[in-house]
Amino acid sequence: MKTAHLWRTKAEMNEYCVFAFTNKFLLVLLLAKIFTLNYEAKGIAEGVRFGAYIGVLMALLQFGSYAYMPLPITLALFWVVGAVISGLGLGVIFSLIYKNK
Repeated sequence: MKTAHLWRTKAEMNEYCVFAFTNKFLLVLLLAKIFTLNYEAKGIAEGVRFGAYIGVLMALLQFGSYAYMPLPITLALFWVVGAVISGLGLGVIFSLIYKNK
């Protein structure tokens, strides 16, 4: 509630959620393509490595918001942790799904 002035209202968020889902879908497609371009068939370890790189990249982008938005540091740090976990999860999922033909 301390940062409510920074966000859209709940009704606006519901109206624009299709943009958020589309954005995430396109991001996953792009990351999947990047994963396949560098695929080395090294199993989950490869997915974890890729996910760590992507997670740190996304975390840095998220943490950059702290510089220009009046956010509590705890919220910014939760975003960082969430980005790293998301990146790792994507990397592991990619490594389990993708099989080079």
